Amino acid sequence: MKDLVDESQFIGSRRQAPNLKKLLTRAKFSTQKMTEVQKCGDPRCGTCEMIEVGQSKTLKSGTVIKPNRSINCKSENIIYCATCPTCDQNYIGQTNRLIDRVRVHKQQIKDPSIRNSTCSEHFDKCGNGKIKIYPFFKMWTEDKIPREAKEHYFIELYKPTLNRKCNSVREYDSVISTNYRKTLLLGNVTSRYY
Repeated sequence: MKDLVDESQFIGSRRQAPNLKKLLTRAKFSTQKMTEVQKCGDPRCGTCEMIEVGQSKTLKSGTVIKPNRSINCKSENIIYCATCPTCDQNYIGQTNRLIDRVRVHKQQIKDPSIRNSTCSEHFDKCGNGKIKIYPFFKMWTEDKIPREAKEHYFIELYKPTLNRKCNSVREYDSVISTNYRKTLLLGNVTSRYY
């Protein structure tokens, strides 16, 4: 081995200077990460059984919705779609913590005395106490006002049937906060929150 190394000559080299080809091309190919809804996998999670997984969901109207980011049961600041498993009618809502909101939905479906909307009654009677949840939009901010504005945007865009049945004008006004109404009137909801 020593004989081979002694006879050879080493060539000193330097790194190639940046050129146009190096600046415009890469050795790695960038791939877009698929966004999808997944279950968290925690055996104690009560939300996993209700989550619909996948890269898209088709509403009863035929509209396909896709998540803007990868989302699971433990995600926060979410706009979600609740679906009746029997008639496939949809309801769009927003929440700070998905786990907590699903727990409240379950409680309101089981106990008529604490219901604050007719949606829970629909899920109880038509859906036999069952509900399917598909979280599809994760906000970039923790602020409630832009989340409510985005919820309102999706309700107007997709026109889910249970939102119209559940939210009469008087009931809907009681749900929307005063700050949210002011924000809508003043037009202060900017795209930087979404």
